[in-house]
Formats: sequence, structure tokens, C-alpha cells
Amino acid sequence: MSYFICNGNKIFYEIKGTGKPLLFIHGWATTSNVWKPQIDYFSKNYKVICFDLVGFGKSISSEPITLDSLVRDLSRLINYLSLKKVILVGWSLGSLVSLKLVLNSAELLKSLVLVGATVKFINESDYNAGLPEVLLERLYKKIERDKEKSLKEFYLSLFSEEEKKNKKFKDILTIFLEEIKNLDRDVLLDGLRIFRNSDLRNDISNIKLPVFIIHGDNDQICPVNSANYIHSKISNSAVEIIKDTGHTPFLTKTDKFNQILEKWIRQL
Repeated sequence: MSYFICNGNKIFYEIKGTGKPLLFIHGWATTSNVWKPQIDYFSKNYKVICFDLVGFGKSISSEPITLDSLVRDLSRLINYLSLKKVILVGWSLGSLVSLKLVLNSAELLKSLVLVGATVKFINESDYNAGLPEVLLERLYKKIERDKEKSLKEFYLSLFSEEEKKNKKFKDILTIFLEEIKNLDRDVLLDGLRIFRNSDLRNDISNIKLPVFIIHGDNDQICPVNSANYIHSKISNSAVEIIKDTGHTPFLTKTDKFNQILEKWIRQL
């Protein structure tokens, strides 16, 4: 196992393969294990880097997490590993971290890929690409009361009804269920506060590097309107909507996801 120390945080990471650096960031209430199909596929031709966000999985936090602290850790990890022109793939919470890094340090990256992304999780009177705030508040209270039960319910919401009928669904769900023991309740609550407080709407139009947006059309966590909103605000962006898919296209539509991501990488 490899670890990187940043501000007292012990960050787990792994590297597989050689070539252009391709760095994956997982989402809330998960770990880098969700990217195993992509690690296996892309490490044949690329240097694939995955890591656990601080407080998740094998990474140990010495402080409450914020969006700024997660971005700081990511930036320092990229510099520690001497990575140049990184192709950064961020999913869900990882998409917020990725977008913020681009806004702070675009020179570190060659391209950004956003999966199930959001720039603002909560709806407002002038914004309908998120979810009602009451749903986030309800999840927060459930996590406070019973982490394990709440996460089991949350994981089911990651998938469309069509995906739940797939014969591989139980195996995919197990990937998430096995991580519950590695997730700290306070860190989960910190993550929900990041979702509640983050709003990058006024900033993303400043992004100039190439951005590829991949989204499921039945995403119940970050509605597909979010992908369209981001695409409309970033001039140098492309979007791919995957049909009959929820919040985890890289797991439920693995072959298609890998193919469209590789096509994007090859044309950079």
C-alpha cells in the first residue's frame, strides 16, 4: 500500500500501468474501489491513479473535511507524484473536487471528465438542476441516527429501475455494501455539508480546458439537467447521456463507459 501525508492526513493511493496519467476520484460514501473496472481496463495503456478521499476507505483524516481541504490534498498529491497534464475523472462529490481544482490550478491538467456531476446540489428559485434541500436534510438526519441502514437505502438510489433488473446488480451493489465498515459517520456528515454549501455556478464559465460530461439519463442523485447545465456554461465541453442509467454508469454500463471515455482521451 502507498500513502501520502498531507497536513497530517494519511492518503492512500495506488498506481497501475504506464503512459498518460489518468486520475480517478470517487464520490461520497464510497472509495476508490468503485473504479476497479476502469483500473483494469485503462491501465493496459495509461498510467492510472486512484486514491481514497480523506476520511474514506484507507485514507485517514486528521481534520474535518471541506471542499477546499479535499482540493488541497488532490493538488498536493498530483505534485507529489510529479504528474503532468493529468486527465482527471471526477464522479459525484469527486466532480466538485475536480471542478474546484480546475478553477484553482488548471495548469496541472490536460482535460477534465465529469461523471454524474453537479456544480450545485440544492435547487434554488433560479436553479432546477439539483435536488430539493429537504432530501439532503433528511439524509443528514438519517446518517446521524443509523449510518448503516441509511447507506443501504442510499446505495439503492444510485441505480435506475432498469439497472436493478440486471443479473449483475447484486454483485455491483455488494461493492458499495462492503465499504460501509470503512466509512466514518462524521466524515459522511462533512461530505453532506459540502454538498449543501457548494455553489460553483458563477465560476465554471471560466474553465477553458476540454471538459467531457458523462451522465445517466435516470440519475436520481444528480439529475440529468445538471449535465446539461454544466455543458451550457463551459464553452469547451462535450456531453454524453447514457440511456437507462442512474448515477454509476462506469459500473452498470462499464463497456460503453470505457469506450466513450477512451475515445475522448484519444482525441485530446
